[in-house]
Amino acid sequence: MHRARFKDYPGMFAQLLLAEDSSLELSSFAALDGELPQNLEACDAYLITGSRFGVYEDHQWIRDLEALVRDLFAAAKPVIGICFGHQIIAQALGGQVGKSRKGWGVGVHTWKLEEKPDWMNHKDEHFSMLISHQDQVHTLPANGKTLAQSEFCSIAAFQIGSTALGFQGHPEFSKDYSEAIMELRRDILGEEVYQTGMASLSEVPQGDLVARWTLDFISHALQDDRPLQLKADY
Repeated sequence: MHRARFKDYPGMFAQLLLAEDSSLELSSFAALDGELPQNLEACDAYLITGSRFGVYEDHQWIRDLEALVRDLFAAAKPVIGICFGHQIIAQALGGQVGKSRKGWGVGVHTWKLEEKPDWMNHKDEHFSMLISHQDQVHTLPANGKTLAQSEFCSIAAFQIGSTALGFQGHPEFSKDYSEAIMELRRDILGEEVYQTGMASLSEVPQGDLVARWTLDFISHALQDDRPLQLKADY
């Protein structure tokens, strides 16, 4: 995969979120390099992106990021997790994460909504996202609730309390990026998973819908009309 063809994660999220609200003020920092906020009030909300690492791996930056999640949750700061971010929020707050016995999930997957909180404006019972993961959240902390699931992923989206939200899928991915990742990992995925994932790209992922939900969740958690300032964590 030629990385120069695609934006990095903060760039992908900027493109996704600004398409929904051009007034957003966005900034990013690299948790992988030990760069974390010294003041939680620096931003109104925080978003933790995907990563090639597993949340259960023994790296200091992962432990530091878990501590940040707990601090954000204790301070009632909205925190949203995507893929790795989804998993580390669950783990940091008392849930369990591990590899799925079903192996890799790639391409477009459709999930069933189990609950529709007040901030979620959606009439349908299902929505679709691009995914690329082998790890999954197996259990949520006691105050967590599953918002969406499928046969492949039993906790595809969750809410913990009123300020933590997670999605296992990637609303920021384009089909081209998903295809490039599958090409890169073809040998790892195996031919059956690769072919199924590539065929699924004929379906329409709803990344824009998940972006709208993310902003609505943050606004609901903040309960005010201030322009949002977000940080992307990767």
